Amino acid sequence: MEFMFWLPLLIIIVVIIWVIYFVLRLFVYPSQEREEKAKRLQAEKQLYQIKSELKTLFKMLPDMYFRIDADGKILDYKKGKETDTHLMPTILLGKRVQDVFPHDVGQKIYDGIQHVLKTNTSFNLSYSLSSDDKEKHYEARMFPRSVDILSAQQNNEAIVVVRNITIHQDYQDSLAQSEERYRTLISNIQDGVFVINNARFEFVNDAFANMFGYTTEEVIGMPFIRLISPEDSDMVTNYHRRRLAGEDIPSNYEARFLHKDDKTCVFVNITAGVIILDGESSTIGTVKDITEHKKMDDSIRNQNMLFETLLQAIPNMVYYKDTEGRHIIVNRAAEKFMESSQDELIGKTSSGILSAHEAEYDWKTDQQAMNTGQTIHVENIHQKNGKTFYLDTLKVPIYNDENKPIGLVCVTRDVTELKKTESALHQNEERYRSLFENSPVSLWQEDFSMLKHHLDMLQAEGITDFETYFNEHPEQVLECVKLIQIVDVNDASLRLYEANSKDELLKGLASMVNQDTIDTFHDEIIALVNGDTFFRADVIIPTLKGNKKHTNISLFIPPGYEDTWEVVIVSSTDTTAQKKAEMELRRYQKELEDTYAHEIEIARQIQISLLPTTEPEIMGLEIASHAQTARQVGGDFYNYFVFDEKRLGIVVGDVSGKGIQAALFMALSVGSLSVNMHSQISTSNLLSELNNMLHSHAVRSKMNTALNYVILEHHDETDTWHLQTSNAGLIPPLIRHADGQVTWLEIGGLPLGIMENIEYLSLQQTLHPGDIIILSSDGVVESMNERGELYGFERLAQHVAHAPISSQAQDETTAHIMQKWILEDVYNFVGTAEQHDDITLVVIAVKFLD
Repeated sequence: MEFMFWLPLLIIIVVIIWVIYFVLRLFVYPSQEREEKAKRLQAEKQLYQIKSELKTLFKMLPDMYFRIDADGKILDYKKGKETDTHLMPTILLGKRVQDVFPHDVGQKIYDGIQHVLKTNTSFNLSYSLSSDDKEKHYEARMFPRSVDILSAQQNNEAIVVVRNITIHQDYQDSLAQSEERYRTLISNIQDGVFVINNARFEFVNDAFANMFGYTTEEVIGMPFIRLISPEDSDMVTNYHRRRLAGEDIPSNYEARFLHKDDKTCVFVNITAGVIILDGESSTIGTVKDITEHKKMDDSIRNQNMLFETLLQAIPNMVYYKDTEGRHIIVNRAAEKFMESSQDELIGKTSSGILSAHEAEYDWKTDQQAMNTGQTIHVENIHQKNGKTFYLDTLKVPIYNDENKPIGLVCVTRDVTELKKTESALHQNEERYRSLFENSPVSLWQEDFSMLKHHLDMLQAEGITDFETYFNEHPEQVLECVKLIQIVDVNDASLRLYEANSKDELLKGLASMVNQDTIDTFHDEIIALVNGDTFFRADVIIPTLKGNKKHTNISLFIPPGYEDTWEVVIVSSTDTTAQKKAEMELRRYQKELEDTYAHEIEIARQIQISLLPTTEPEIMGLEIASHAQTARQVGGDFYNYFVFDEKRLGIVVGDVSGKGIQAALFMALSVGSLSVNMHSQISTSNLLSELNNMLHSHAVRSKMNTALNYVILEHHDETDTWHLQTSNAGLIPPLIRHADGQVTWLEIGGLPLGIMENIEYLSLQQTLHPGDIIILSSDGVVESMNERGELYGFERLAQHVAHAPISSQAQDETTAHIMQKWILEDVYNFVGTAEQHDDITLVVIAVKFLD
């Protein structure tokens, strides 16, 4: 049932399929078949056309085609190219290649065919054959003959394509030879050759590598920038980049490369261009080592600069003129003298610069120099701005290689001042000749050159200590004297030596030589050998009349003759009268010194007699005194006045002046002081009375007295001492307190005797145990050392402050310790310097009482 159900449906489906097929067959398939037929016809037409074109192309090919079987038999060939073969192809048909070609060639072709047939691949072979005494070259290409790939038939035939490559081979050989020649040329060329690709050296020759200390292997592949000096790397890199970009840049320029060994710069000249290699732009070029050339250029440049500098620095006028007299080169000196610039002078002749007369003379001397070919010396006078100038010119002709004059070098010197100097020198010579002849002093002009030569010969023989030599050989001194030549003497020399003429004096010199003159000559020679050009000595000379005269001889070698001794000036002064006067003066001086020494001794005795012999003993006080007179006795003094056991007066004085007058005025001062001294008078009143008493004496003697008066009085109730002081122009008292502090008692006044009715001031001070009073003359603070420095107030105060004083002194009193402390420092300060003033020092120390 089920089958019956599906049967109609199947029939319907079959009918529908058939209808569709019929419709397609009727309407669709015919059109497709037509289209396919048309396409097939078109393809056949195109194939025929291609075959025709291939056939035409095949005929046009210059190659010979052979069909050869597996045994090497030639079966067929392409007609039309018979003349390109070694043998006519028609006689080759049916024959084996091994038999018709030379054995080695035929065997190679046969072996190639066997390789092609076995491997089903192509094979190439090149060979050469001789024909008509010429060698021809061929290339054979072998292919298996095509067969149906669907058949199993073995491919037993090969196609051999033969081409005559003689021309190509000749070209290749020629190219190889040319390449070898160029390679040899590039290898042997002295210049470096390089090719740069992608910023690296692709090729360099040996000369390039050796130029910078490398091998070619080291350079090839190296970035080119590594060889460039840092100073030029930017420039070379920029040129390289712009050249490859096609920009217009210099094809030739200079740069600095680095040498491998020491990295020194090698100057090179680069010539570069662009070349296409393998489709890429590369730089090709050459480098030439110009280091030596550069050095030579620098040397020439330096020489030119030196020449230009010298030319411009020369103070003389230097100029170059051509054969027409035109100025070509002038220096600054010429510009300055002519008061014109180079632009104004160059190109002009003398007629455009000088006066007509001067220009004519200048041109005439130019012609003379160029015509004679000799350097000529020209002196002429030039007028400028109302002044006359004397010019001295050297004209030197310049010739070319053909010995033809091309110009003149002229050097002109302004000798105006020289002319004036020569004139003045001539006048001076006349004047000095007059002075020489008329001088009241004996003058000798002598020539010591022979003596100089003799001494030089002795030195060459090894004698260097002439002092010892002449002491051991005293006769040689006289031999040396004989080598001295007398050139001239003046009239004063004739009078000194009591001669009537120069001839008489010169002939009589031998009779005037004595031991005194020989000793003087000895000292003279030693001084000259030691390099002295001046010598002076006192000598007693005998005259021609037998008299003896004291003379002072001076020998002088003028500047410029120190090496030759050709000119020596000797002057002799008659000192006979002077010597007598000196002897009389020494005798008188001796008498004065004896008298003065006697007065000094009297003054010293007076001074000593006025000084106290001992210090007073006052309970509660320690006293130390010191008086040191200078070399010339001065007027320092001191004294004590004991009124009672609790009251003491101390005086320190200094009389102005030295010697016996100062001692007498000191005696007057001390005497007046003693007369007026009593216990109740104050220090100020005492100085006022002394001043009036000494005034009249001080005016007459022009002296005065500086004095410091101190009164010390003990107060029992306080166990202190009361100090009262007045000062008349002396150093004020210095107090060192028990605590180490120091105080100057600043009180002053005029020295005694200067003027009448002076009222002096007084100063009061309380002293305690441990205090020290220091009274001194100005000889302490005015002591001077070798450097001219004064001891001074400040140094004294500081030194006193640092004195090692204690209240329990054992061996010495406090006053003596302080006195010694001060004096040692003063004398150490003075050192070896001379003492010019008296030194007086009184020290009073207030004691601690038990």
